Amino acid sequence: KNNNNNNNNGKIDYGKILIDTGESHTSKEYIKLLLDEVFPKTNTTHLNAILLTHYHHDHIGGVSALLSELKNRNMVPLPKIYKRGIENYNDENTYDEYKGMKFIPIKNNQIFKINNNNDNDN
Repeated sequence: KNNNNNNNNGKIDYGKILIDTGESHTSKEYIKLLLDEVFPKTNTTHLNAILLTHYHHDHIGGVSALLSELKNRNMVPLPKIYKRGIENYNDENTYDEYKGMKFIPIKNNQIFKINNNNDNDN
């Protein structure tokens, strides 16, 4: 399957995406639920992208733990991380755990097309 490719109308197919990752203090339970229950029910074997709607800890707090667990479970390559408002991002205003993490800016009016198939190759 060709994920992350342009389709006929110029939109990009990002495959399976996750919007926000929750808070760090609940990430262990959230990740277990996501990977052990939600992924199997949706035939998801790979996460293509994480969309972070904004830079509040209750939306991005679980990103480091999620990436670590995906790597531990050999669910690679790791998803790309897209974040809105990255132009306001700088190291002085960054939680220590996110320093050096690569965020891809979400552009105004950018459309993320998702694959809603329940095929086993996603």
